[in-house]
Amino acid sequence: MADDAASADTRKSMSGTVVRGVVETEEQLEHVRLLEDSNKGDDNNDNGNSNNDDGMQLIDEIESDMKNDIQKIIRRMSNEGGIDEDEVIVTLTPSKDLGKTASSPTKMKKMRAASGTAGNGGGSGGAQDSSPMRALAPPPATSNEDGNNNKKKTTTSTEPTASAPAKKDAASDNQQSQVPSVTKEAPLDAHAQNNNRDASAAAAAIVTATSTSDPSPPATETVLAASAKQSHTNGNGNINSNSNSNAHTEQNQKAKPITDASMDKMEQGVPEAPAAVAKSPDDKDATANGDAKLKFTKSARSARPIGSASRSTLRSTKRSALESSALKFQNIEFIVGKTPKQKQILSNVSGKVKDGHVLAIMGPSGAGKTTLISVLTLDALYGTPYGKVTLNGIPVTGDIFKTHCFVVKQQDKHWPYLTTREALQYSAGLFDIATPENIPILVDELIEKMGLTICADTMCARLSGGQKRRLSIAVALLKQPTVLFLDEPTSGLDAASASNIMEEIARVAKEERLVIVCTIHQPSTKVYNGFDQVMILSRGREAFSGDVGDASPYFGSIGHPLPPATNPAEHFLDLVNSDFSGEEQVNSILDQWERQKGPSGLVQSSHGGSTKDDGDDDDPKGIDTFQGTSISQQLGIMFKRHLTLIVRDPILYLGRCAIFFIASTIFSFVYWSARETEADQLFSKMWIQVWFTAVPANMGVVAVYALNDEFKSIQRETQNGMSSPIAYIMAKTILVLPIFFIFACSALLIPSFVIQAVPFSAFFECLMLYVSVMFVFESVAEALSVAFSDPILGMLQFMNFWFGSFLFGGFLIGENDLYWPLKLFFYVMPFSYYVRSVMYVIMQALDWEEGSGFTSSAEALGALNNVFPVIENENTVWQDVFTMLGIGLFYKILYIVLVLTTTSKVANVKKNV
Repeated sequence: MADDAASADTRKSMSGTVVRGVVETEEQLEHVRLLEDSNKGDDNNDNGNSNNDDGMQLIDEIESDMKNDIQKIIRRMSNEGGIDEDEVIVTLTPSKDLGKTASSPTKMKKMRAASGTAGNGGGSGGAQDSSPMRALAPPPATSNEDGNNNKKKTTTSTEPTASAPAKKDAASDNQQSQVPSVTKEAPLDAHAQNNNRDASAAAAAIVTATSTSDPSPPATETVLAASAKQSHTNGNGNINSNSNSNAHTEQNQKAKPITDASMDKMEQGVPEAPAAVAKSPDDKDATANGDAKLKFTKSARSARPIGSASRSTLRSTKRSALESSALKFQNIEFIVGKTPKQKQILSNVSGKVKDGHVLAIMGPSGAGKTTLISVLTLDALYGTPYGKVTLNGIPVTGDIFKTHCFVVKQQDKHWPYLTTREALQYSAGLFDIATPENIPILVDELIEKMGLTICADTMCARLSGGQKRRLSIAVALLKQPTVLFLDEPTSGLDAASASNIMEEIARVAKEERLVIVCTIHQPSTKVYNGFDQVMILSRGREAFSGDVGDASPYFGSIGHPLPPATNPAEHFLDLVNSDFSGEEQVNSILDQWERQKGPSGLVQSSHGGSTKDDGDDDDPKGIDTFQGTSISQQLGIMFKRHLTLIVRDPILYLGRCAIFFIASTIFSFVYWSARETEADQLFSKMWIQVWFTAVPANMGVVAVYALNDEFKSIQRETQNGMSSPIAYIMAKTILVLPIFFIFACSALLIPSFVIQAVPFSAFFECLMLYVSVMFVFESVAEALSVAFSDPILGMLQFMNFWFGSFLFGGFLIGENDLYWPLKLFFYVMPFSYYVRSVMYVIMQALDWEEGSGFTSSAEALGALNNVFPVIENENTVWQDVFTMLGIGLFYKILYIVLVLTTTSKVANVKKNV
């Protein structure tokens, strides 16, 4: 019973979910191959025969399980791909990725006992199995002579390679081939366990869909691992290894052995690089991708595989990180104000960070940490930066920053009506790190690593401060830039979250060879020790810059040793805080470090543990250029994202529709008597149409505030190279244009044409006039939302525009009563065009009956013209529509220009005078 349980555990371990995608050519699809044990036991060894029987039983059970798995996949592929089940061909390729599943002593002992045979050689003495799957056995193995003990051992290919790896020496060969015999009861020593790891491998079944009528490349899908490679020992301790080969390989090739090193890597979750698939002369190229879950598709363009190693480090297939990189900034100064009121915020700050390292910039409040990050990220637009900032010796410009860098600012900014998962998925799409099918895999893993699982489906507006901060860092890690800037990444986080986040940042820096520069206010000891380099600032000057391990010795050498059981970060910050440590002490520390600098701004010699400037000779030179996501692809993603935001945002568009309807309905009831076609209601008919337009137009002030907040998010995305402002403008314009018609229907359909009984014959012309006037006010709101960084100022300017439109609309004061240049406002404001045409359309549509006071619409329009000269008995509807569209287009172009100029602004660092 114990043996049966162990056998079940072994089968369960081998039926894991490790998958491997392989592109098969037509020649490789001609055969169906299942891996099996080809042992030939010795009839004279009873123990060997018993073990061989156990091995056959194990294979029978594996084959049965595999049949069911393959049938399920065939049915699913047939249903999804529209391919007949008879046209689905099954092939098998061996894989070593499941070697770690048998690494435990219990499973190893059972596998060796179930698969072992006694006797020598691989001849025909063993009983032949009649199973249909065993009929597809590989060709007989070739025999090689073991030079050490004259025992024969059989070798076959488990995973064909283009060329067999050469053995280093005979000793290593002998160690691979001779290990002590192991039984179920015998304990495994370390040497036996390591060698037995080599005896466990697995094969992944590749279900390939082809069609005789369709010449397109075949579609493939991988089934879970199916069969174990069998390794056997004879009574003398020699291994007789019979493994399997692919059916399309006519000659056996020696497989690359699973070494102890590779086995250890697999146990740590680091997959071994797959071997190349052998090809026949007629075969096309065949590739073996990393562990990946590939979605079935009939398209000839297969998805880019995202392997487990890539997912764990979130490495993009279009990542901008270089093979080797170094960020260097020298003699950075920053000055605000003009003479004679200039103030220097930074003075002679220099540093150098190589790939794989994390530089932490520390200092008390007001030390200049955030200003330094702003200078390095070309975002210090409120002053003049001087110095030199280079990446691999190339001066950092706006384009280089968008391609190779990413900055996470101190204030988190996210789309409030997207969930955490949606925000990351849209960001991953804009960075184009994977195909749409694979993006959810990356995002889910990143959510788990950043501790955002609990809020994965929570709106960003409802996230806590710490969760928003982790989401910001997650977005940055999606890009995998060459240089990552983080301004206060742990602000708002508890100690545990801060520690975990910084550990993840340090891990990514080393594994992906990133340069990471972050500011941090007061880290814990654990977080501090996770940094590679540290820079301590005070009053905009350096107090120390170098390796973390050199900081304590350096301060000790200048008379400020680290007390026992003290957080180093707290100790250093206390020393340079002039508010509590005294002016003389702080100035002394700053001056001592300044004296060690050379002309380059870096330390020239090692002193007290400080770092040494190694010059520029060893620095990497040059950077690569990368093609970003296409405008069309960005447009599609932007369209989906902002459509979601429009639907969910209760204020910006749908909320205003509700306000339009409510306000117009109220006015329609207030002017209830105006629905009568009588002379005494003529002016009420005019005023109700004014209110239907003027009050909803005033709601554009809400759009100024909302669009200003939206633009700030777009500005950050543009700075970090995530999106293009052109794609944003195009997507929003396409989405908003239909909303103007919804605005018009909300304000007019029921209030005007139902309650006020305006004839429906005037609906289309009234609709177009209303859409035109709303387009003007929306374009003005868009332009003002970008023109002022403070949304309150933009809202005030919008109210001025609205009031000017109302004042110079022609119904409060006539055109002839205005003087230049005030008369100009009459022509550039939209209300005069709307009121003139809408009243003409309505008057023409009304049926003036006898006794109403007017006999025709011309008579009614004449009466209106006597009081309101703007209203005329002349059809200028389409002229006025195009005039208002022209005014709106002017402000729309102004908005586009402001967006492009604002997003392209960078504070380039000037050379020191």
